[in-house]
Amino acid sequence: MCIRDSRFDAFGGWLDTMADRAKEYLVYAGLAAGADRLGMHGAWALAITAIVLQTTRHMTDTWYGALHDEAALRPRPQAAAGVGARLTAVSQAAQSSRGSLIYWAKRIVVFPIGERWALIALAAAVTNGRIALGLLVGLGALAFLYTLSLRSLRALSMRVPVLNTVDTGRHRDDGRLARDVLARARMDLPLLVGAVLTAYAGVGILIGEPVRTGLLAGAIPAALAAGMTARARHDRPLDWLVPAVLRGAEYLLVVLAGLVGGVPWPLLFGLLLVLALRHYDLTARMEKGAPGTTAGAAVLGWEGRVVLLAAATLAGFATAGFGVLTVLVGGAFALTAARDWRATRPR
Repeated sequence: MCIRDSRFDAFGGWLDTMADRAKEYLVYAGLAAGADRLGMHGAWALAITAIVLQTTRHMTDTWYGALHDEAALRPRPQAAAGVGARLTAVSQAAQSSRGSLIYWAKRIVVFPIGERWALIALAAAVTNGRIALGLLVGLGALAFLYTLSLRSLRALSMRVPVLNTVDTGRHRDDGRLARDVLARARMDLPLLVGAVLTAYAGVGILIGEPVRTGLLAGAIPAALAAGMTARARHDRPLDWLVPAVLRGAEYLLVVLAGLVGGVPWPLLFGLLLVLALRHYDLTARMEKGAPGTTAGAAVLGWEGRVVLLAAATLAGFATAGFGVLTVLVGGAFALTAARDWRATRPR
């Protein structure tokens, strides 16, 4: 009985996490759709920016938490000194001063889920969906920069690797192409390579046609190059950022393909939504200890999805490619969730 209950509780924790993310992102889509129907251009672009930003940020939250736990289990002497150590001490002091101004300021500046819901509700009621999404993106970006900079300094002080303590390829979401073929190149520096790919995709989105199409074509070899780091060492102090960087790279390349192919905004958002759910599934199972796993070595990992989507777009089948990939990724996620839910039911 106890074993059964613990399994169910773990799956319940997973389900709670997944439901929170899904309903928040569906609200983004609702705000964008409503604003778009009123003729407010740019609302869908803001919703897409919000889902990319928030999902990438959540990936850093998960892996920083794992890093922090690893540092507590295996403390290093050098972690007790330096800028990172002083920042940790200040943060702990603020966290312990419940009710103080600095305590609430710290809670608000990181822009957690409660504050995001409050902003959405108030801004949508007083203004409109486009403004609500704009505020969400602006404050979310500031919170991301704040937490990322401080956590990176602390991680440099801790000097504790964490990504290499798990199935690295699974949490990178590498497919068979990266694991079995590209990884033979043994390219190192996965964080740097992933960051360059992310910046490449960002430039492609910001720049205009016809250069954008050329950059999408270049995204295929760029993604393959990033896949060559699949078996690289992931034991440097900042390598906990690799999953988040690869999520950002994939999502931005999806947006780039959507812009080049003229894909309808709702379909573009839909693909990003199912990709986000897939990646939350990976992290939520690790955090909650939920039973079952997604495929450890996915047949079609992030690099395969990028290559196929870019190729379909350049061949003139962007909308079809987005539709098929949305069904494949969403269907695989739904089938896996249903299978593992059945496994938690009492016999």
